[in-house]
Amino acid sequence: MYHDAPLQQLELIVPWELPLERELSKSNQMKLTKALTELLTALAESDVKQGIVILENAIAELEIYDTFTAEVTSTNTTLKYWEIEDFDNYFRVRHVQTTEPEICLVHGLMVACQAFLHLSIKDVLDINQLNFQREGFRANAYLFGRVFHLTL
Repeated sequence: MYHDAPLQQLELIVPWELPLERELSKSNQMKLTKALTELLTALAESDVKQGIVILENAIAELEIYDTFTAEVTSTNTTLKYWEIEDFDNYFRVRHVQTTEPEICLVHGLMVACQAFLHLSIKDVLDINQLNFQREGFRANAYLFGRVFHLTL
């Protein structure tokens, strides 16, 4: 059942830990295949509220272990550390390090998609822009499938 719950915090892997190539365990292959399939199902759902419910359930099933807040001391930008903290707090972002970056990446995609679906209910947005964004999420799901050698 759909409910207007607060959105989850988005956990982003620090850039220097993004996996370029990764061999997945059978367990993680199954988890990620299921999660990405559910994401694609949610995006194809004509009832946006039902799509949100599908994602809520999929996010709850895809548990992330061993994540901890990353120490970000330099960003190679002109921003001060407190400015970055303010941005992260406002947008509910946490930069993390993890031993399972592939699960964290897919989880982050699902959380971002869930936030998008919530916005598409609440705001009057151009239908063409909404469709472009949906296509972007679909493309990311298939990209992760290719990178992690999954069958979607």
